[in-house]
Amino acid sequence: MSFTYLANDGSELHYEVSGSGPPIIMVHGFASSGQVFEKQLASLEPCFTVYRPDLRGHGRSREVTTGARTARLGQDLKDLITTEKLDDVRLVGWSMGCTAIWSYLDIYGEKNVHSYVFLDEIPYVLESVDTVGQTVSKIDGSSLLGLHQRFANPETRTEQVVSFIESMLRICEPGDRAKILGTAEQAASELSVGLLLDSIATDYRDLIPRLSRPALFLCGDSSFFDVEFSIWMDKVAQNSALQIVFDAGHFLTVEHPELVSKQLLAFFQKY
Repeated sequence: MSFTYLANDGSELHYEVSGSGPPIIMVHGFASSGQVFEKQLASLEPCFTVYRPDLRGHGRSREVTTGARTARLGQDLKDLITTEKLDDVRLVGWSMGCTAIWSYLDIYGEKNVHSYVFLDEIPYVLESVDTVGQTVSKIDGSSLLGLHQRFANPETRTEQVVSFIESMLRICEPGDRAKILGTAEQAASELSVGLLLDSIATDYRDLIPRLSRPALFLCGDSSFFDVEFSIWMDKVAQNSALQIVFDAGHFLTVEHPELVSKQLLAFFQKY
């Protein structure tokens, strides 16, 4: 079923609820929507109540045009949890959705959280793989500057965002590809781009060692994010596991839906 809630800045945000049981919130990434988790519902709904919000500027929340900051996404997640009076929540983030969850945890802590799964995202996109885990990091700002220049022109923004998303897809069915690119086209806005750029520039590395709830990191071996980042997160988090998905890119939930579903169900049933 579809619902809306009011964020504390007055924005009306949309979300889907399905299934029955303990709560899971699944948070999508840039130029996507809650539909990116559609293939996981059949396995999760018999055991859990699944909440799938559409982030501001995305999906059915795309009419919201303000709040292009990662901190706002953390607050939006808090407002959803408060609206639904949720406790002991399982959090699943994919891509930029992970940074939304990290923002929430950074601000509000783990009081209402049972466990979490992070799908193919790293805590600081600007960090070079050459210095992962080192005290002094090597920073590479080319991704931030390159995307800013690529998406700056409103006349070509939609085309560039769709091309950017399409470049991430590897082994994707034609129907899934069309749906993903159609969603990206709708989400190609100044707000969504602002959220992406802020997410890239925000550093959550110091948060990862403070995660004490059970955590699962899943990453694609052929993603544009090197697996070394996920290996480091698994090493420093207090209670975590790592699954490297082989022959996989960034869109894990769509390209390897059965594997992701199996991992999610096994992890949440274990804890």
